Amino acid sequence: MPNGRKPATEPELPAAPRRGRRSLGYRALVVGCQLLILGGFLGLWAVAANRGWVDKFFTSRPSDVFATIWEWVEDGSIFANVGITLLEAGLGFGLGMGIGIPVGFLLARVRLLDDVTRPYLDVLNATP
Repeated sequence: MPNGRKPATEPELPAAPRRGRRSLGYRALVVGCQLLILGGFLGLWAVAANRGWVDKFFTSRPSDVFATIWEWVEDGSIFANVGITLLEAGLGFGLGMGIGIPVGFLLARVRLLDDVTRPYLDVLNATP
């Protein structure tokens, strides 16, 4: 350097922790916490339904839900319904891709079209 000083160097950052294999104890802790959260959610749901905090017409009890699912498994009707649901989801995904990809490429190539439709697409993007 012309003034005789060394250039300032950025401090070295510590290496990021490895995301490889975790110990069995750590994985058991994670799964245990996840099960605890699930159990707490189901317990709160059951208490809320039994005490009338939520309307049972709109939010049934977890035990009623599981009983109905088990009934559907026993009579076999769940499999047809799951098949229809998966078919509809797949068709919707395929239709969305079939329309969305060409429209995306078109918007990327035609700036005027992108500028005109941007506010509407932003609103649609924010819609759940």
